Amino acid sequence: MSGMSEDENLKDVLIDLRSLIRKQTSFKYAFARGVLYGLGTVIGATVLIGVLTWVLGLAVGDISETPVIGSALEEAASQ
Repeated sequence: MSGMSEDENLKDVLIDLRSLIRKQTSFKYAFARGVLYGLGTVIGATVLIGVLTWVLGLAVGDISETPVIGSALEEAASQ
């Protein structure tokens, strides 16, 4: 009797596995996954560029206050 429940359990697992494989290989699933991946990439790149721009702005502000580099930057800006 124990063999039958193991066979039924294995059959249920195989049915679930087949359903999962069918879902993951469907065009709708692949399309939705691609859209979300692209959206995440765009949002992540935007945040990264924003943070880098902010840090660079802080660094340039500090650099322009130094005597040697600040005067060189002013000369470059006036030309």
